[in-house]
Amino acid sequence: MISALLPTRGRPDSLRRSIESLVARADYPHRLEIAVALDPDDPYADAAREVVMATKANFQIWTAPERYGYSQLHRYFNALAKAAAGDWLLLWNDDAVMTSDGWDTAIENLPSHVIVADCWCPPHSPWLITFPAVRRWVVEALGEFSAHTCHCDTYYEIIGRALPGGTEQVMGATVFHDRNDLTGGHNDTTWREGQAGYQRQHFYSAEVQALIQRDIETLRVLHDERVGGVPG
Repeated sequence: MISALLPTRGRPDSLRRSIESLVARADYPHRLEIAVALDPDDPYADAAREVVMATKANFQIWTAPERYGYSQLHRYFNALAKAAAGDWLLLWNDDAVMTSDGWDTAIENLPSHVIVADCWCPPHSPWLITFPAVRRWVVEALGEFSAHTCHCDTYYEIIGRALPGGTEQVMGATVFHDRNDLTGGHNDTTWREGQAGYQRQHFYSAEVQALIQRDIETLRVLHDERVGGVPG
């Protein structure tokens, strides 16, 4: 099973489009889980619940005890990851649309040494990993989906590329990201708060980078034990 971890706020129509793209283009929608996080003060929360409950896949809905916002985005992903059932945990957005048929099979067929599936997302790919799918055992070994930073995507970009064969680009899972700076779409409160709330300087601080390196060393040992290196 693949679990799509999907925090959302104020975008029920976009959420519907996003979820429908995942389900409609999956080879095995019955093995797909949509895990959505809502804010308790979201005026569109009821509409979002209706969207999720109408999906033709497994689903769960979690409402945060308080609004975390973008500066604490990882807290949504941490909570969703703990409750999710999937062997792969996909970081997903309500402004993302899956455009590849069989994207789930493309991820599930990756060799065991790959711990971060890099969904192809132009124009960011191949330089940035925008939508990583992470193996469950990795998240369990780390204790959280992202313990140190709200930059969950960049966190797994660094981790996956630090391990031998740890990341593989998956063009069979191609994503259209309808983000305001890329398409002009979603020029709303959520977008503006996101731009104000992302703490880039904090992410690149010596403290956070040291914690990420510690996580890499933890996974390096486990990765070698599990897969015994990368096949030649």
